[in-house]
Amino acid sequence: MFYDRLIADYAENPRTIVLSTHLIEEIAGLLERVVIIDRGKILADADVDDLRTSAISVSGPGEQIDQFLGGRDVLRREGAGQLSRAVVRVQGRDDRADASALGLDVEPVSLQHLVVSLTNRAEAIHPAAALTAESAYLEEASR
Repeated sequence: MFYDRLIADYAENPRTIVLSTHLIEEIAGLLERVVIIDRGKILADADVDDLRTSAISVSGPGEQIDQFLGGRDVLRREGAGQLSRAVVRVQGRDDRADASALGLDVEPVSLQHLVVSLTNRAEAIHPAAALTAESAYLEEASR
């Protein structure tokens, strides 16, 4: 109901509306532009359609994933047994064809998954900052 009213009001009074949420998929259809800020650093600032097509998810045997990932900007990688999945930025090459040629499955990345991949990557780069923030939260929660 909130989003319906927000859109109706926006239609009558066009303006910039800033939404801050962790429920990305819930609002994805409302967005025109996305800015992802983590610890004061802008991780992404793009038109929502451009952002959605800026990365792909590839999955398959870990050995083929390793081969595919060489030289690519890897946002996230996870694995179970001999299977792996990675989220990579599309870099203008024919990434989808390269992945398919290696027998990998290629899927688009949801906006939610892309946001999680970007912010988790930022935590991996700055683990002390993430730990400090988590410690401060836990300390506050225990009070």
